[in-house]
Amino acid sequence: FLEDVPTFREEGYDVVEAIYRGVLVPADTPDDIVATLAEGFDAVNQQITTRQQDMGMFVHNWGPEESAELVERLKGEYAEILGDEG
Repeated sequence: FLEDVPTFREEGYDVVEAIYRGVLVPADTPDDIVATLAEGFDAVNQQITTRQQDMGMFVHNWGPEESAELVERLKGEYAEILGDEG
């Protein structure tokens, strides 16, 4: 992506980070609405995934359940990193 810029690993840091983007809805949103939104976003994402991959990006389109699991995992990871600072 940026050929002249070293990665964290090349600089000696054992760090992996990513940028996550998503859309949240209230927890009590009906399942049919969540499914409709997920299908719509998936269709749009497919239109740009190839372009992003051509730019060297790793692209993964999470559905609602997988996104919820990711959020919970990241909350735990960042709570551990931040400790009492959170």
